[in-house]
Amino acid sequence: MIKIGVTGHQHLKSINWEWSIENIRSYLCEYNDVIGITCLAAGADQIFAELVLEQNGQIISILPYENIIESFIKKSDRQKFQELLSKSKQAITLPTADNKELAYLNAGKKVVDCCERMIAVWNEQPSEGLGGTADIVKYAQSQSKPVSVFNPYKRKISQLV
Repeated sequence: MIKIGVTGHQHLKSINWEWSIENIRSYLCEYNDVIGITCLAAGADQIFAELVLEQNGQIISILPYENIIESFIKKSDRQKFQELLSKSKQAITLPTADNKELAYLNAGKKVVDCCERMIAVWNEQPSEGLGGTADIVKYAQSQSKPVSVFNPYKRKISQLV
């Protein structure tokens, strides 16, 4: 059984989700008995969770703070969050942080700490705010976790250690 964490974009303009889905699905097929570690954010996290479940894996959800559901703007993202949360093997809600950005950073770090390797759906640009994808990738590297980067803009997959 392998624990794979995810970090990635939510709703960036012109992101190629089809390419991301196809390649993450292929990546996950390389493993048996996957436990996916995810914050269940809209976008990459929810897609990853669905793909893990599709392959009969399990998910563990790391929630940055209580009532995180209130942060979802789109009704469809909120519904998908609730559905995936109900299918989680375990849900861990982190203690309250000083602000939401710090809560997201703490949750991303917890995902890294709980996994053996990471997937990042990432445009390889700096984070726009604390706790963004670049911050979590940098933390994973500092913890010597292998990171597979799926860049949907360049249609490129790279490995970081």
